[in-house]
Amino acid sequence: MWQRQRTASRSPKQQLQVPEDEYVLPETMFVISDIEGNFAGLKMILQSAGVIDKALHWSFGKGHFVFNGDLFDRGGQVTECLWFIYKLESEAEAAGGKSISFSAITK
Repeated sequence: MWQRQRTASRSPKQQLQVPEDEYVLPETMFVISDIEGNFAGLKMILQSAGVIDKALHWSFGKGHFVFNGDLFDRGGQVTECLWFIYKLESEAEAAGGKSISFSAITK
């Protein structure tokens, strides 16, 4: 007789890692908001500020890039902006910096 084996699985709550909510003030910080799904505009702004290079890689060293909401609510390239922000988070961490995203849901 076939029996399904039970495996221990983690609940989503156990897998969730809550990020820090306080950081030591970095030497350099760049804060932006209201990209509205404009990927070309986001790239241009981050390149001009020195956060990314021409190949779209993190170039801000130990600086902190803070994204303060309004990424998802409209615009033609919301998905591209979202995945790009995620990519920058890992590149920033590897360089000793931070890419921090805050989103607020309002009615």
